[in-house]
Amino acid sequence: MATAAEQLATFKSYYPNIEHVQALTLDDATRIAGGKPVDWNSVTPADFAPISTAAITACQKAVGFVIFDVICLAVGAVGLRTTVRASTIEAVAAAAAPSLSKIETIIAQMGASTASVTDRAWGVFQILKTIYTGGSLGAVFNAFTGSLTWWNMILYGVTGIATITAAFATDGLALAAEIVILLATAGFLASDTIAAINACGLTPTTPPSGPTPQPGEPYLPSIAIRTYSGNYITAVNNGGMPGTSGDVMATNRTQVGSWEKYTLVPLDVSNKTFALQTMTGNYVTAVNGGGVQNPPGQPIATNRTQVGSWESLVLIQQTDGTYAIATTSRFFLTAINGGGMQDGAGQPIATNRTERGQWETFTFDSL
Repeated sequence: MATAAEQLATFKSYYPNIEHVQALTLDDATRIAGGKPVDWNSVTPADFAPISTAAITACQKAVGFVIFDVICLAVGAVGLRTTVRASTIEAVAAAAAPSLSKIETIIAQMGASTASVTDRAWGVFQILKTIYTGGSLGAVFNAFTGSLTWWNMILYGVTGIATITAAFATDGLALAAEIVILLATAGFLASDTIAAINACGLTPTTPPSGPTPQPGEPYLPSIAIRTYSGNYITAVNNGGMPGTSGDVMATNRTQVGSWEKYTLVPLDVSNKTFALQTMTGNYVTAVNGGGVQNPPGQPIATNRTQVGSWESLVLIQQTDGTYAIATTSRFFLTAINGGGMQDGAGQPIATNRTERGQWETFTFDSL
């Protein structure tokens, strides 16, 4: 069982860019919790945010709700809308301040009686693009992540910015197609849009016609994993390799192709576990649950299509934003020599280390 100080350090590691979290002390956390032990699995940075004395108008707050809705829809986190706090909305609105007037224009179009579901989906993309071109996307997303528990932070924070910016490369057509589907069951955007129109005194206007959304797959929570030396971890043949093969993985690639892409799959919030899935749908397996030296053993397989305990991995974020990857039996994945090893040269990955060093340090690149 981790001590309270260790739990605080872990909590801080998930939010390296939020200043008030990094300044948080254990005494502060206990005081804010009313003297009771802090439940680090359920708290968010917003729980420890300093009380703001800045005034925010009803209009700005209403627009902030719409922006929060837009981020939720963009990263597929619609369930977060029901638990958002007023302080988060105010932070989101403040971060987007340079673009609020343009966003109000889009909101007026989304709230028109003639606006279709497709029009509203296209409006979501236009709001994101307005924030992005206004240079506020990073600040807005940081305000958004301030409302997330550590679990949702890993799930949406690791890939969220990349998910949004990837949409711009496809003109937003795939994003809009996904949002059309989400809006069929998520009614909060429509109600928040009307509330913003009323709070800001906007006049609904007919939205301009946009292109027809085209389904795509821009939202796979895809990552590439860099070793300490800067090389990428490669799943040879895109996975499907048994642990008896000497060619399961490589760590000598310097460019990202399909073999270097993985999907981060959340498994169990209580145990903080995830799985790594290759682009062919196979899972990365720590043979025997870890503890296998290389050589002579074969520590990794990529031919499993179901998740069991050997496929369950714990991601441990460091204060510098890098990660260690541990098996559920608490052995760390090691990139031998810090990376740079080709397939066929023995397994470049070992799973028998119980302490973290440079070879156990990885960087996740959002794709």
